[in-house]
Amino acid sequence: MKIKTLAILAALMSTTANADTLPDGEVTHFGPWSAWLTGPTTRYAHGALGDDIEASGFVVSLANKDLSFDLDDQHVFEDLRVRLVQLDTDQAPEAVIIRSDITKGASIAVYDIGKNGIALKAESSEIGTANRWLNIVGFGDFTGGGNVEIAAVITPHLTGSLRVYEIIGTQLVELARIDGFTNHVNGTRDLDLARIADRNGDGTVDITLPRISDGRAAVVTFKDGIASEL
Repeated sequence: MKIKTLAILAALMSTTANADTLPDGEVTHFGPWSAWLTGPTTRYAHGALGDDIEASGFVVSLANKDLSFDLDDQHVFEDLRVRLVQLDTDQAPEAVIIRSDITKGASIAVYDIGKNGIALKAESSEIGTANRWLNIVGFGDFTGGGNVEIAAVITPHLTGSLRVYEIIGTQLVELARIDGFTNHVNGTRDLDLARIADRNGDGTVDITLPRISDGRAAVVTFKDGIASEL
């Protein structure tokens, strides 16, 4: 039994970790797809996630076929995971990752996964200054408009601006925001200090996360595009 267990672990490791994998990165899954960050680099020494090693690319795998994407030298993926999520009506998920420009700071990047390659689909604006980060909360119909939207906290260690975005053309367009909330402790690897659920039963999902001022949990709604604390 021990030999069999070791063999299974070795097979899993060889499937996902090619020496080029981000050391503390996660492997994510969506149906038959899986994905992980690659290309460890120290060209952006910010350290929001506990060290100065970031990723310069990622891989999406389906049916033993790997598709890879690599950034230019001006950018890194300042993240631990590739979020695979269905944002449009085709069969393949999109890949959503925190991407940082080494002079302009973080943004949200959404990538199309095609049969023969990966391409940038949409992006948000960078924060505008190096060493400024954001953390993605998750996905849902936060405004009640019928589309899958993206929620994120911009500068969760400073102003803590909770914002909701929708893909319009090639841009992630901000629909609403409210400041004073966080979903990350600086220097840690836990990206998940928020929960998404319909807390007040109005049919639209809300976001539960800590306030920056006192750390107490709060529930925020973006119903009809209006941000407020419940």
